[in-house]
Amino acid sequence: MRDKDALHLLNTRDYEMIRLTFEKQTTKIDMKMFYKQTFSIKASTYRRYNQAYYEEIVITTGSVEPRVSQNYREKFLITADDIFIVF
Repeated sequence: MRDKDALHLLNTRDYEMIRLTFEKQTTKIDMKMFYKQTFSIKASTYRRYNQAYYEEIVITTGSVEPRVSQNYREKFLITADDIFIVF
């Protein structure tokens, strides 16, 4: 997902889709199926899409309306654990 996609989800207030991105898991592929030697591959651009990711979009872009950012915070920054993720 790109930053502009996250911004679009925030601006359209698609809270269910935002919630689904929190639960997205990566798929591990067994490299032995493709290569005889073993080695590890890591993505350099891997991100976790959680409350902190969207809060960063709200803060850095400046193109999210204050009302939308307040709605986002009221919806997703409820528990102490949610707030701790952002810090």
